[in-house]
Amino acid sequence: MRISDAEKVSSDLAKLINEHLAKAQKVLWLISGGSSIPIAVNTARLIENSDNRLFITLVDDIYSAVETDTNWYKLQEQGFSLKSKPILWGGRMSSEKTGEDFNQRLLKYLQEVDFSIGQFGIGEGYHTGGIQPGSVAAKTTNKLAVGYLDGETARVTITPELISRLDIVFINSLGEAKKALIEHFLSSTAAIEKEPTQALKTAKEVYLYSDVMLP
Repeated sequence: MRISDAEKVSSDLAKLINEHLAKAQKVLWLISGGSSIPIAVNTARLIENSDNRLFITLVDDIYSAVETDTNWYKLQEQGFSLKSKPILWGGRMSSEKTGEDFNQRLLKYLQEVDFSIGQFGIGEGYHTGGIQPGSVAAKTTNKLAVGYLDGETARVTITPELISRLDIVFINSLGEAKKALIEHFLSSTAAIEKEPTQALKTAKEVYLYSDVMLP
């Protein structure tokens, strides 16, 4: 775990991406919503010479009658400056159909890129991205993304399988309110279906950034 602030997270993430782009490698960068968005916005300002070798999309999004509720709107509204692709596109499809489309797109990305990075948070109830505890998205599957109904909310999200295939996971969990969640995340051995955040430990390499000291 690295004791840090949002600016340091952005700097380290941009440095990693720039290093791989400088080697003429293709890079996939997956961005979560919530507190990850302003970090992603700052990171984007530090990216150099991305050309057509940096592929960027979200980790998850929701169908909402209120556009401002979507992660895509929030990312653009906060000034994300690099070319990126939304999850919800191509007209109004069902969440299940959009999930299938997103799954195929992620498969294509992983076949094309040389390096993959996921940016995540540790959410209340131990969710991460749109993977809610006990949901179909948290179950074991060979799919990289699914669409499903979470109560009355239609979600499209990556799956734990996708996380396990990432080269690096960046976890930004900043603020005193996250301290208990971080402590639990580090010590827990719960099943991923019960605590989807545990899937973050399955990536090839994991960087956890926090600004609170742990015992």
